[in-house]
Amino acid sequence: MHELSLVQELIALVEEQVKAHQVKKVHRIVVRIGKMAAVVPSSLTFCFEILSRGSQLEGAILEIEEIPIRCRCTRCQEEFEVESFIFFCPKCQGSELKQLSGRECLIHHLEVD
Repeated sequence: MHELSLVQELIALVEEQVKAHQVKKVHRIVVRIGKMAAVVPSSLTFCFEILSRGSQLEGAILEIEEIPIRCRCTRCQEEFEVESFIFFCPKCQGSELKQLSGRECLIHHLEVD
């Protein structure tokens, strides 16, 4: 369950920003996570609720936006969204692909006082 370590790092990063910008209260944390990052959103939310207790982040909403898997075929240069983890170009059926998105795990923005 790597969600626990992700949440620990998330909290550390947000607390660093809270301190640096003298934020009183964090209301919402929006994270973007790629579909291939192997993160279970409900586990991430559960870990956040537990680990944020007693901190400035307690009660903040953790909003998770999923980033789709996008690839470019190196043969025909077609860009497409991967559906059902089928990694073949829909145009030429090529399998030599460059992944453009889908592995990200980042804090997009915070809503604060």
